[in-house]
Amino acid sequence: MNVRTTAIFFVLVVGLVAALLVTALTEKDGVPEGGLVDPLANAGLKDSDVDAVELVRNGEKYLFVKVGEGKWELREPTKSKVDGFAVSALVRSLFDARPVVHPETDSSTALLGLDKPTVSVTLSGKDKSATLNLGNTSIGGDKAVTFVTTGQNPARPLAVRKADLAAFWSDAARGRVGPAADLVKSLTDFRL
Repeated sequence: MNVRTTAIFFVLVVGLVAALLVTALTEKDGVPEGGLVDPLANAGLKDSDVDAVELVRNGEKYLFVKVGEGKWELREPTKSKVDGFAVSALVRSLFDARPVVHPETDSSTALLGLDKPTVSVTLSGKDKSATLNLGNTSIGGDKAVTFVTTGQNPARPLAVRKADLAAFWSDAARGRVGPAADLVKSLTDFRL
C-alpha cells in the first residue's frame, strides 16, 4: 500500500471509532443516556430548584407549590399543608431515576398502559418544566419495572426500576403490579 491509501484507511478507522464512541456515550444497550427530567437537568436545574409539582392521577389534579426550603403546600384541589419530605422525595426520585433495558419497551404503548396514562407528573422550576407519564408496573419482585414516557418523547416507552420510583408508591403498593393509578400515593398520603 502506498502512503496515501494508508492515510485514507487511517482516517476512516478513526472516524468509525469516533462514531462508535459517540453512540456508546449517548445510548447504552438501546437505553437513552440521561434521566427522565432532562429538560430541567440540561437547563442546569437541580431537584432543589423545582418549585411546583403537578400530579394527575385518573384525571384528579394535585398541585404542590414550594413555600420554603423543604416546605410544600397543596394548592389544588384545595389549599392545605402537606408532608414536605414526601413531595421533595418524589422530585428527587425523578431526578435520580434512569431508564433500564427491558424487552417489553418495544411493545405498543397500549400494552404498557401508556396510550392513556393514568398518572402524569410535571415538575416546574425557573420557567422550565418536564413531564413524565407512568404506565403499568411489571411483575418481577426486586426487578420489577414501571413503564414511562417523557413529555419530550411520548411515543417511546422506557422502563424504570419500580424501586427507583419508590417515593410515588403508597404503602399498599408494596409487592403489587398494574396501572400506576392503582399504586401511586393518594392525596391522603401527602397530607400531614
